[in-house]
Amino acid sequence: AATLEVSVEAHIAKTDAVLLAAAVAAQGALGLIYRAARAGEAVPWRWPLLFWLAQAAAIYLKGPVIPILSVLPVLGLCLADRDARWLRALRAQWGAPLLIVAVGPWLYAIQRATAGQFLSQSVGGDLFAKLIGGEEAHGAPPLTHLLILLAGFWPATIFLGDVIAHGWHRRRDAAMRFLIA
Repeated sequence: AATLEVSVEAHIAKTDAVLLAAAVAAQGALGLIYRAARAGEAVPWRWPLLFWLAQAAAIYLKGPVIPILSVLPVLGLCLADRDARWLRALRAQWGAPLLIVAVGPWLYAIQRATAGQFLSQSVGGDLFAKLIGGEEAHGAPPLTHLLILLAGFWPATIFLGDVIAHGWHRRRDAAMRFLIA
């Protein structure tokens, strides 16, 4: 929270700061769910609720970016653990319908208002263009974003080497395993 990048984004009134809050809420809830489920503890209903509501908020803000971000650690953890039973603690049986109820009316209204063009343009044209192509290409050499990370996430980058070593040493711990994923 004290890094240069987060401080700047938070003070220039962009949706990215709110999107970051939704991402942190979703990932935080997912981490709590994973840790508790792996320990065999009961998962309070408020954690899955927070996860699904944060997903809805993120979809309102920027579409499927945060849901995609949430799928990546889930896949990584399921593959690394060779076990997906912990996903039951997400309570998708009521969480997914809640997400649909929360986002569905807005999606329907915007699709109708744009004559069905919103999804094809935002997901097909914008999202896939950014993922596959270089819609917002900067023309800089490879690894430029990594170098920018070192400056933008200052002062946290001072500890990056120690954090990586510590994380790898404690990789069997559920909380650390989630952070690595």
